[in-house]
Amino acid sequence: MAKSTISDDPVREQDKFMLRLPAGLRERIKEAATRNGRSMNAEIVSTLEVAYPPKTIDIENLTDFLSSLASEAPHEERLAYIDQVNEAMAKMKEPWTVHVDPLGEVTFLPYATQKTTDDPHKG
Repeated sequence: MAKSTISDDPVREQDKFMLRLPAGLRERIKEAATRNGRSMNAEIVSTLEVAYPPKTIDIENLTDFLSSLASEAPHEERLAYIDQVNEAMAKMKEPWTVHVDPLGEVTFLPYATQKTTDDPHKG
């Protein structure tokens, strides 16, 4: 299976999108691609990546912020607050789960987890 020059995904597994271009735009894209040493597809994708960057979360800053909030509250309030954060992140489809220990230490796990009744962080 062929690999893309703009992604690690096999070409067959990438999204495809048919597009109508206004008169003259195809030629301008072709000129830019030649100037930048890229295919027209790679030029278009590069331009779209700049215009529509992926959303990101600065986990270190968020961890510091949540730790400062969590360390001030009683343990049960910390757990309730962290549950709210996890629910909000799930709604945003973020792949992170937040845990807080009894001392207020906040930890991010790089994947979403489901709530369980045997959660060691439940008090």
